[in-house]
Amino acid sequence: MALTQAGLSEGLPGLEKLIYLGSIDFEPIFFILRKDLESQVSENLIESFSKLRIGVGSIGSGTKVQFERLLSQDGDIVKRENLVNIEDKVAAQALLAGKLDGLVLVDGIESKNLSLLANTPELVLLTSPRAQAYRRRLPYLSVLEVPEGSINLKQNTPSKNLDVLSTTTALIARKDLHPAVQFLLMKTAVKINGTGSFFADPGLFPRFEDSNIPRSHVADEFYQKGSPYLQLHLPFWLAELVDRLVLVLMPFAALAYPIIISLPKYRFRRMNRRNWGGYTKLKALETETAHHYEPAKYPAYLQLLNELEDQAIKGRIYGSVGADYFRLRQNIHFVRSRLAQHHQRVTDTGSMTWCGQLFY
Repeated sequence: MALTQAGLSEGLPGLEKLIYLGSIDFEPIFFILRKDLESQVSENLIESFSKLRIGVGSIGSGTKVQFERLLSQDGDIVKRENLVNIEDKVAAQALLAGKLDGLVLVDGIESKNLSLLANTPELVLLTSPRAQAYRRRLPYLSVLEVPEGSINLKQNTPSKNLDVLSTTTALIARKDLHPAVQFLLMKTAVKINGTGSFFADPGLFPRFEDSNIPRSHVADEFYQKGSPYLQLHLPFWLAELVDRLVLVLMPFAALAYPIIISLPKYRFRRMNRRNWGGYTKLKALETETAHHYEPAKYPAYLQLLNELEDQAIKGRIYGSVGADYFRLRQNIHFVRSRLAQHHQRVTDTGSMTWCGQLFY
């Protein structure tokens, strides 16, 4: 991962290998000049600066790139000997020593370099008259206001409200960075940069600004939904473990769910089949005794009814199956009583035919 200035990636190859996690703070672009040269600066601040002996940052620095990009909006960039490539700290000392006319400084408003230069009476911070125009042309830029006296109230520095252009600090990473690490980076950015700063109200950062780098899906989801529910109540390592386990177990749950749902129905059908089997045997007994009744088999008939009743009694019943269970018991009792009545009639009359049929 890396922290870089927004806008530096424009035109670079291989950006598809990176992801943009968001911007975490402003990086104002200050134009500092010797006060005795202030009359030489016109409304076109950038063009005026380019004609003076100005420190524009070291080669490869974001300061140099930002100034050249601003200068390119006014025309073609030409090599100017008066633009000095010099590191910020060295440039600040050179400006104080009179070796430079001015300085382009991309730094925080509370930085040591800016504090030193802004509180030097011989130097002046310049406003950017056409800041909004540059912002429209370079969407990654913002326009910030430095209120009068905000740097030093005693010396009233600056002496008037200033409009300054600003880029942002972009948090970028390799595309293959683990999502859990990306999420930790976002939480850390909220903890450190979400509390606010001189230019940023609390909660303003981190956020997405204009960027040429593809946005991270993890960061996008974080900005929309915030921390996942588990992260709010569990340590990070445990929440991540549970989250991964859920992803692994979901396919198994998809297979197990229909099985679990069908278990109560299966048990219900299984118990009903036992009752239905009792009814089948009871009907067979009724049919046999109705057409081929043999008094000598009366004890066997009773034995069969007793076995059916014992089987019904030993079986477990649940819920609504109980109604079928007690109906089966009632019907067994009914068939037993009708069988006893018929056997009595046959025995008394000596008849071998049972005229009549048992009904439920």
